[in-house]
Amino acid sequence: MINFTQSCAFLRETLNIRVNAVLPGVVNTPIINKTGDGTRPAPWLVPPLETIVPLEPEEIAAVVLELARDESAAGETRVVPHRERAR
Repeated sequence: MINFTQSCAFLRETLNIRVNAVLPGVVNTPIINKTGDGTRPAPWLVPPLETIVPLEPEEIAAVVLELARDESAAGETRVVPHRERAR
């Protein structure tokens, strides 16, 4: 994804198209429970979820807006990592 996004940077100059990517960590959405039975995560996902704090959708939206507003951004990727839970 990163290399593809970077390879599209030239589109800004040639076609005025900006291609950027947002690469989030685990996001707190209904899909987490859909990995399991629909009410809770799949067993394989439980251990990682016990060690991280999933991102909220609003955190991802903020990064998307930042990229959309920055007209100089082209071919850029923004990694949005989750946070580790305090032990």
